[in-house]
Amino acid sequence: MPDTAPTGRVAALESLRLALFGLWRLGSNALVGWTQSKNGIELLTLPKVRLFNLAAPHRRVFTADRHMGHQTFQEVAELINVQPIELRLAVPVGDDPDDISPAEIEGAVAPFVVTRVEQHAVLLVDIVGFSLLKSEQQASQLATLEFSLNLAAELVSKHAPGLTVLRSTTGDGFYVWNAEKGLDADINLFVILVAFLTYHATLRQTMTVPLAVPSLRVCIGIGSHFIYHQPTRDGRDTGQFIVGDVTIDLARLIGAAAPGQVVVNAFERLDDVTGRRIDVHDFVDRVSAASQWMVGLTLPGGRIERFTLYLTGQRGGGSQFGDLKMMVTDKHGLAHKFYNLKLNIFTDRGEPIFCGLRQADLTDVHPVPPGG
Repeated sequence: MPDTAPTGRVAALESLRLALFGLWRLGSNALVGWTQSKNGIELLTLPKVRLFNLAAPHRRVFTADRHMGHQTFQEVAELINVQPIELRLAVPVGDDPDDISPAEIEGAVAPFVVTRVEQHAVLLVDIVGFSLLKSEQQASQLATLEFSLNLAAELVSKHAPGLTVLRSTTGDGFYVWNAEKGLDADINLFVILVAFLTYHATLRQTMTVPLAVPSLRVCIGIGSHFIYHQPTRDGRDTGQFIVGDVTIDLARLIGAAAPGQVVVNAFERLDDVTGRRIDVHDFVDRVSAASQWMVGLTLPGGRIERFTLYLTGQRGGGSQFGDLKMMVTDKHGLAHKFYNLKLNIFTDRGEPIFCGLRQADLTDVHPVPPGG
């Protein structure tokens, strides 16, 4: 719908976005926070080189809203040793219909900030042998991969609230994450993985042009990362980008993964409500429970009657298997710990769909020592 707000407020917001773009300095600066002043707003801006090298940053430098109370604003300004910049606005900041609301200010500032998330799920999907393909085949496989991801996200969104799926390309695949935060949001991303693996495997069985469906390596996990944006000159947000410990971890793990393998990094996540630590085993159980709505779903290969999602391991006593935590060491000598994930889907047509590799299919396995 067209904006029917007074032109003065609209013009003031446009002027603010333009001013913020100038302070952003083509990405060399980040806006750290703002507070309301008598004639507009005061801002804190800091070169990103300094931002990422703060010895002991105030918790609000990277987290929560950028709108700060006056006391917090002063604390942050003193800690980062920055003088506030005042931007005068032609329209007051307030809650009256003709005012610019604090939420609108926050929305205008958001594309110019850098935030940090301490625990967040991220999925990495990589096409095997991508660089060896002809350009037409590369485009075809990326299109099929994108379609499968979109299809899975669309399906899951009908059953799981709080889902805003974003992705960025790695050249031969995608990083995928849920813009929403929290335990349920992370579980939902894992559910997307379950739906994605199911659809992708079905496409491999039914596609009449086999080379159009890529062979994949998949890695998913939870960890910390930064979020930044790429705004346009008028201050509009063109999307999120992420980088940090979890993306580096996934990149190292997927580089060591075998074709067809599905890997989960060895994470622990705090429950947002209870504060209890949730390990990978518990989390996978929760994902399996949250994916049960897929039972009864009709695929080209038949109607799903049941599925099993589990971490693989070595045989223990009797018929029992223990989950095996493994590790790879990167070129810097850093260890990255993980589990192997398997998804088995059983349909009414009697032909199961297997996603991922069995433990017996893995070579060059390096188990993590007990207690590691």
